[in-house]
Amino acid sequence: MKWNAPAVLACGAFAVVMALSPRPRVPVVQRTGWVPSLGSSERGANYIEGPSPIRLRDGSIALLFHEGYCCHRPLPLGPGWEQIAVALIPPGEGQVTVMPLLRHTDDYEAKTYELGFVSAVLERDTWLLAFTRTTFDALQNGWTNVARISTWQTPDLTTPGRIAHDVVGPALRECQQRGTCLGLGVAGPALVVQPDGRTMLWYRDDVRLRPEDRFRVFVQEFRDGRPFGGAIEARFVKGGQRVGPTITDVGVGPDGRIYVLSSDWLWDGITEWVSDVDDPFLLTPTGVVLKTIDGLAVWDGAYLRDPAGRIEQPRIVVGVAAPYGAAADSGQWRLVWYAEDGARVPEAWRRAVPYPPMATPSATPPPPPPMQLPAFQFAVPDGSMLTGLTGRCRQDVSCTIEVWRGGTLETTLFAMPGQSFALVDQWIENIELRGSGLVEFSVSLE
Repeated sequence: MKWNAPAVLACGAFAVVMALSPRPRVPVVQRTGWVPSLGSSERGANYIEGPSPIRLRDGSIALLFHEGYCCHRPLPLGPGWEQIAVALIPPGEGQVTVMPLLRHTDDYEAKTYELGFVSAVLERDTWLLAFTRTTFDALQNGWTNVARISTWQTPDLTTPGRIAHDVVGPALRECQQRGTCLGLGVAGPALVVQPDGRTMLWYRDDVRLRPEDRFRVFVQEFRDGRPFGGAIEARFVKGGQRVGPTITDVGVGPDGRIYVLSSDWLWDGITEWVSDVDDPFLLTPTGVVLKTIDGLAVWDGAYLRDPAGRIEQPRIVVGVAAPYGAAADSGQWRLVWYAEDGARVPEAWRRAVPYPPMATPSATPPPPPPMQLPAFQFAVPDGSMLTGLTGRCRQDVSCTIEVWRGGTLETTLFAMPGQSFALVDQWIENIELRGSGLVEFSVSLE
């Protein structure tokens, strides 16, 4: 499920010093590395996303992820496809085994489904998994309110089991039907067994009535694989302001508090949050931000957890990385890991060559259509901060938004023809926005 990240990481071997600690004021030397290529040429994948690593009781790791072949063009394998898969990583020097779990076609013309961003916990002797499913009639209605969360239950992590589609939808009563209101929908599930023993599903709900409305994060209790009771809104506070981060994982720390990872604006980094001592649904930043160096970016962070969602100590975080300017179909999206000193990094990961190149797609993509007017340009006034950005591309052309700071191009956002987009709660100053191929474009300032 490609969220059209603005293109993300030019890579090589690198070492990094950063704080990844429950006590961010005490930085520790970090180790980083690449997860061996999971989007192998044998399966024809050209992108990988949404990692979710789980340490099993025998010491091995089950790494859930989704991969696929993007995008909207004739392919030698037929239409594009996307699947959820699991990589079984042995504790020693054995071979990594990859097993597909669920697969859908990714064919825009057929208006079928794509799926991904999977999370799992073990309830008694049954695994509960949650994932995001998006329908491609999205292209007909501007990607409006199309994403939903589905679940499946299985006795192990190698069998699809019993699936229940669309078990979680938008909170707003006015927006229950697909194609209504604004926003992509309900997405990014993260399952955890909280310290009180309840199985909780954390997720992002960006369905809203007005462009300036904040994205929200909700927490839904599950019992026997089904939602139980009403959803609770989690409150994320940064700099005294309520925000709606793009959460990517949730876990329980050694102190019994809830820790959350989110992708930063423009996917340039991973931020950690922690719950209040007395309120598990009130969260503030810990001060830990994971970034790479040498012009690299990273997103989609996930903790290495146990089957109940407790974060393994010392910690390991797995994220997605790719070169700036590299779209999903470039074959360059990769998994990278960050580890605290003393963490049990799998031998298979230690042996991974730096940034292994993915196989070149066997179909040469057509050149992108030229950017067309109308063009937009907007400079954030001195003393103001950009808090939101919304817009929509023309139906016949993709569009871009360039982010400039001090006369330097900082990054570029890409969106597909007809796609609506929104970035809110960003709090950015001293930038200029330049867009092309847009029919709508608006900003919010504080």
